[in-house]
Amino acid sequence: MTTKPIFLQIINQIIHIYINDNSSFYCNAISDILGFIDSVAASYAGCRLCILGDLNFECDIYNKGYLLFSDLANEYGLECCDNLNSSSVCYTYHHDTLGHRSLIDHVFIEADLKGYVTN
Repeated sequence: MTTKPIFLQIINQIIHIYINDNSSFYCNAISDILGFIDSVAASYAGCRLCILGDLNFECDIYNKGYLLFSDLANEYGLECCDNLNSSSVCYTYHHDTLGHRSLIDHVFIEADLKGYVTN
């Protein structure tokens, strides 16, 4: 028995969200980002969606950033892939000379594709 490979068109949205400063600017900035993601996804109907980035929020309903994001995640059937990360490295970008580090802290992908994500 042979298995045919699966070819999908996936829209990857890589984003950075500011740290919550409890201002109206924070909510407006996130709403702008989410509106952009929604418009791109709508423009490419039939493509699958993956959102990843330095989101600067914990995935719980008490976090304003996550609460705003969760509406979009629910609309597109996205699931968080945090539980798939087994790495002990605390950054995904490092610049030796400048001493800067950054972390892609969350990856969200359509639920039926989550099983294809590997570490």
